[in-house]
Amino acid sequence: MPLAKDGVFLISRPAEWTAVSSATAIDILTALQHRGASSVADIADAIGRRPTALYHHLARFEKLGLVTAVGQSRSASGPPKVLYELSANQVSADFDAKTGRNVAQAKRLFVLALRAMERLLARSFDARLIDLDPDRRPVDDWTVTVHRGRLDEAAIAEIRELAHQINAIVARSRNARVGRHWAVMTMSVPVAEKETSRKPSRRQARAQPPRARKQE
Repeated sequence: MPLAKDGVFLISRPAEWTAVSSATAIDILTALQHRGASSVADIADAIGRRPTALYHHLARFEKLGLVTAVGQSRSASGPPKVLYELSANQVSADFDAKTGRNVAQAKRLFVLALRAMERLLARSFDARLIDLDPDRRPVDDWTVTVHRGRLDEAAIAEIRELAHQINAIVARSRNARVGRHWAVMTMSVPVAEKETSRKPSRRQARAQPPRARKQE
């Protein structure tokens, strides 16, 4: 099992990339990271999917060592239910942008994670938990910010440390029974600044003076 000493499951083998490269897989992993040990029914309820659609994902995760069956929950109304939890505190992708190794797989994984956040955001709007009018909500109720800038190594290291602190704060809430449900996403990436050549519009082309022909 590719579990690092610092508690990070590193996705590197083809079977692991295949296992996590779907919207349902991302939702399951996100739910387990938030809830801790959960039954199939608990996960299905959290992500809004049928339990029958989750069994083969969990079986594949367990075979790869990504999740572990940690016991059973007992209730008076039915048979015991198997509880699953992540085998590591964090799941990370093994890729190398310079050589191109696993870049396509990592790109798909990141896009799936962004779409998962998009679904959570849509659910929040549908449930009227988010109000865009600043006059009707506290200033510190929720925030979405996007910044771009030129950062040196010291600034990047500071941002990375802040991201670790945010992750630690959210991790402490695992299995909490009080408080509101929140989605927190941190992302900092280098941005390509490639210039794109744009063709002039028809109006711009008509406004340009005709070019003089070269003399033969």
